[in-house]
Amino acid sequence: LYLLGFEETDRPVFPARERDYLTIGGRLFDITGPWQWELEAAWQWGDARATPLPSDTDDLDQRAGMLHAEISRGFDGPYQPRVFLKYNYASGDGDFSDDKQERFDTLFAARRRDFGLLGLFGPLFFSNLSSPALGVKLKAAHNVTVESFYRPAWLAEKRDIMIGSGLADPSG
Repeated sequence: LYLLGFEETDRPVFPARERDYLTIGGRLFDITGPWQWELEAAWQWGDARATPLPSDTDDLDQRAGMLHAEISRGFDGPYQPRVFLKYNYASGDGDFSDDKQERFDTLFAARRRDFGLLGLFGPLFFSNLSSPALGVKLKAAHNVTVESFYRPAWLAEKRDIMIGSGLADPSG
């Protein structure tokens, strides 16, 4: 279980969105035996400004959530194959005209290895995202693991922006 408080304030030399959040979450997992699983969920609430502009003085209510679920099955034999199914969800904000901000905020811009190179260096970011994955891991050598997966990704809220790219379609 975790509870994380985050408070960010504007400074003359560093404009900020003035975020003030609490994030509560938990992670359960079992990595013993041939079947392994992991489940993590978090809920975030508080308030923030829409932009870091000094003229932006309206607080938006933050209400957002995330979910990570994973199950895998390992097999004996050469390369010790492990087949896995994953799902990641992070809420998005569907209505910019209300006084709410519903996009999950990763707070420190943490990138996720779950999305492969697109998550580490590209457009997939753990905010406004819905993404399942099906894949396999192979142990190629003592200290070398090879992983291949199919992972489509959709916006959790189609009118919100795609975090990491800035692309948006307000019409949905």
